[in-house]
Amino acid sequence: MRASALLPCAVLVLFGCTSRPLENAPQAEDDTTSPSAPLGASEGNFRTLPAYPAGPYGASRGAIIQNHSFLGWRDPVRSGFDPTRLEEVSLSDFYDPGGRATELIVVNASAVWCPVCRSEMRIIDTRDLAVNYRASKVALVGTLFEDNDSLPAKPEDLALWGNQLNFVVDFPLVLDPGLSLGPYFGSSATPLNLVIDARTMEILQIYMGYGESLWAYVDEVLAERGVTPPGQ
Repeated sequence: MRASALLPCAVLVLFGCTSRPLENAPQAEDDTTSPSAPLGASEGNFRTLPAYPAGPYGASRGAIIQNHSFLGWRDPVRSGFDPTRLEEVSLSDFYDPGGRATELIVVNASAVWCPVCRSEMRIIDTRDLAVNYRASKVALVGTLFEDNDSLPAKPEDLALWGNQLNFVVDFPLVLDPGLSLGPYFGSSATPLNLVIDARTMEILQIYMGYGESLWAYVDEVLAERGVTPPGQ
């Protein structure tokens, strides 16, 4: 990993980028339709895939998040950050009602134009947070909604974001050009980080901007569940 200079945490705690397009972000609606795995589908032919939790769905803390689907890479590094090799990635891919492999999901929403978003990605990279938290049953998922001109992100922007801006994204990375995560923004600050319970798909916490409080909260929830947080 690169030895990039990190911005002081005290600065990052209070900062977020503003985004005009978020002011008119669509509002989430309750949906009682429950996306589910095809009947008889299995993972490695060993176990039946669970149906995604039924709605109603919401966009606030304590609500069940709907099963958003995106185009991107499950493994950006293995895919070579190739914009022609995008695949469908859904939140249901990380749903784990038994907590067998995943306890928490951290979903990030960023934009290329946002300097705080870049600082967050650089910190995740230099501290190996994606790898370390994966070992503690936490899945990170990155979404990119706008390019450097505040226009909807394109596959080429995803490649740029993945490994050409002085950091490498080594966890699932997807496009969200229609800003489907817009309803979860509590303000115009960017980035957005959602902490989701992988067992129930309940939104446990919503963070606007970036700060160390995000990882402190994740560590606290892991400890409560008997999972050792990274570095402890």
